[in-house]
Amino acid sequence: MKMDESALTGETALIPKTAAKGGDCEGGPGDDPFIVSGTNIIQGTGLMLVLAVGPNSIQGKILARIREQEEDENDQSAETEETKSAFSALRAFFTFGGSDNGATLMDKLDVLAVDIGKMGLIVAVGVFLIMLTQWLLKDFIAGGPCPELIDEDDCLSTLVCTWSAAPSGGGTCGRHFVTEDVSTILDYFIVAITILVVAVPEGLPLAVTLALAVSMKRMTEDANQVKHMDSCETMGSATTICSDKTGTLTENKMTVMSARYAGYQYEHVVGQGEQDNSLGAKMLSAFKTNAAKSRLLCESILLNVSPTSTVSIKPETGSTFYVGNPTDCALIKLTQQLSCDADSLRVAFKEGSSMLDWGVHSIPFSSQRKRMSWMVKRADGSASLPYPGRYRMYSKGAPTQMLAACTSFVTDITAAGATSTKPLEARDRQAFMDMVATCQSKGLRALALAYRDFDDVPKGGWGGNGDLETNMTVITVVGIEDPLRPSVPGAIAECHKAGIDVRMCTGDALTTAVAIAKGCRILRGSDLGEGGQPKTGFAMTGAEFDDRVHLKDSSKPETVRRVFDPEINDAVDRLAEPFLLDEAGNKVLDQKIFDDLWPTLRVLARCQPEDKVCHRYYGILSYIRLSSHSQSLRFLGFHINSPSQSWPWSEECARAEYFSMRHAVPLSSMTTASVFSQTTRWWQ
Repeated sequence: MKMDESALTGETALIPKTAAKGGDCEGGPGDDPFIVSGTNIIQGTGLMLVLAVGPNSIQGKILARIREQEEDENDQSAETEETKSAFSALRAFFTFGGSDNGATLMDKLDVLAVDIGKMGLIVAVGVFLIMLTQWLLKDFIAGGPCPELIDEDDCLSTLVCTWSAAPSGGGTCGRHFVTEDVSTILDYFIVAITILVVAVPEGLPLAVTLALAVSMKRMTEDANQVKHMDSCETMGSATTICSDKTGTLTENKMTVMSARYAGYQYEHVVGQGEQDNSLGAKMLSAFKTNAAKSRLLCESILLNVSPTSTVSIKPETGSTFYVGNPTDCALIKLTQQLSCDADSLRVAFKEGSSMLDWGVHSIPFSSQRKRMSWMVKRADGSASLPYPGRYRMYSKGAPTQMLAACTSFVTDITAAGATSTKPLEARDRQAFMDMVATCQSKGLRALALAYRDFDDVPKGGWGGNGDLETNMTVITVVGIEDPLRPSVPGAIAECHKAGIDVRMCTGDALTTAVAIAKGCRILRGSDLGEGGQPKTGFAMTGAEFDDRVHLKDSSKPETVRRVFDPEINDAVDRLAEPFLLDEAGNKVLDQKIFDDLWPTLRVLARCQPEDKVCHRYYGILSYIRLSSHSQSLRFLGFHINSPSQSWPWSEECARAEYFSMRHAVPLSSMTTASVFSQTTRWWQ
C-alpha cells in the first residue's frame, strides 16, 4: 500500500506502508505500518485498526494548533482595534453595507442588522438631541413662562421660576434648573431608546429561520439531507453543476458489450436477455468445443481483480448486485456468463506463504500507469493451463498504455491449452486501436488484458523490478458500457431550461466522454460543429486544461510532468517547463485564460483524481473562487471516490458533496434525479 502524505508533509513521493509482522508494532527496519489521518490511499488495499480519532489524531492535533493560532491572532486583532484612532472608528461606524462577494442570505442579514442598528442609533441620538435642544432653547434660553411674570409673588408661585430683585427696585423672573427637569430629560432619553428598539426587526431572523426550516424539510423529503440550514438558500442560487460521470450520470452497473479475442470479434446485442448475457452466451457457444479459450479468459479476469469486488444476484428481485470496483464487476459478470467458478479457480492459485488471497504478488492500479497486474504460480495438474514458465503475470489497463507495453498478441488457443501468438506489428496495433476508437465513439470504456510468463522469480524479486510490465502478450480488448440513468437526460434538460449549466468531469477518454455528454444532452446541438464534434473549447482533457490555465516557471529547469499532446489528443509524461507555484505551493492561475475557457467548457476528460477533487484551495472550485464570474456563480459538485484511492466503487459508497462559494455541505441519500430537479425548482 502506498500513501499520498503531501497534505501533511508537502512531499509528493508516495510513502509505502507495510503490515507489522510478528505482533511487533514497531516493525522491521524501514517498516511504516501507520496511516495518518487526512492522507490518501493511492495504491493497494488492506485492513486497518483505528488507533486515534478526533483531537488525538495527527490531523486533529494540527487543527487544534490552527485554532490556537487563530485565537492568538484574534487577541492581537483586538489589541490593534483598541489602538485605532477615533477617526478610523468613526469612519467605520458610518460605513454601511458591504461587498456582496457571493455572501449567503444569513451573511447579508447580519450586515443588514448591523446597518439597521447603526441607523436606529443615529436616529435615536438625533431625536434625543433635537428634543433636548428644543427644550433648552424654550425653557432656559427663552426663559419659558417666567419672563412673562412681572409680579414677585406670581413668579415665586411657579416652582421652575426664581425672582431676581433689582437694586433700583422691582426685579425679573427667570428660569432655573429643578429636580423635575431630570424627569423631563429622562423622558426624552426613553423616547430615543424606544426608537432604537423599534428600529430593530426582531421578527426578521425568526421568519427567515422558519422559511429555511421548511426548505430543509422539503429537501429531506426529496432524499437530500442538508447539514447546514443556510445551505438551502445557496442551493437555490446554483448556476453550474459539475458532475462526475460514473455512478452519478450513469447507473454504475457496467456490462461488457464487445470483445476482440483470439482472432474473433464478439458483440453484445441489446435486448437479448434480461440479464444482458448475450455476449457471454455468444462466447460460450463459440467455446463449447474448446474450453481452454474460456479458461484463459477467465484466468486473466478472475486472477487480476480486486478481492473485494463481487457480483451476486438478489433473490427477491433477480437483479444483479455489484460490490466493489464496477469495472472489475463487469468482467466478473462476464466470467459468470462463461460458467467459470471463481472460488475454485482462485483456490488453485493460492500460495500458503503469501498474504494475498491468491497469487504471489500484485501491482495495484495507479492513475500514472493506468493498469494493474497480478503474479500467479503455475498450479499443478489440470487446474492450470500449460504455461511455458513457472509464473505468469496477468495485467489489465488502458489500451494505449497496455499496447505500448506489449510485443505480441494471442491469435488462437488449442483444445489442449497451447496458446498461439504473433508479433504485434504496426497494422495489428492499428487494428486494436481502431476497435478502441469504435468503442469510445459508442460511449464504451475500452480495456486491454495481457499476460507475461516468467521462468523464475526475477532478479531483485517481484517488488523490486520495474520492468515487469513489459514484453507482454495481448489477450483481448473489451468494451464496457455504463448505461445512463433514465432520468438524467430529462433532468439536465430541465437544468438548461432554468439557466443552469451542467458540466462533466470524468477519467474516461475524450471520445468516450463526448459520446456520453451527447447522450445525456450536456453537449447540445449548438455546442457541436462539423461532423458532430464539439466546438473549440467545449471539450478538452484534464492535461490540456491544466496546461492552459496555469502559468509556467521559465526560470527553473524542465521536469517530467503530465503534458497535453495535440497529436494524440491525450496526456503524456515528458519534459516540460514546471508550473509556477505560490508561497503555499499551489499552481498560479492565469485568470484571463481561465475566464475565456470557463463559459464554454462542458466536458473535461482524462481527469486525474486531483483534477476532480472539489476543495477550497484545490481543483476547479479554487478556480471558480478566483474567477471574475464569481459574483453571480454558485457551484454544485459531485465527487465520486477514485478507484486509485482503493475506495469501494458502488452507488451506496459514493459520496456527494454540495459546494457553494462559502462552504460545503454533504448530501447523503442522494439520487441524481432529485438533486437535478430540486436545483431547477429552487432556481425557478
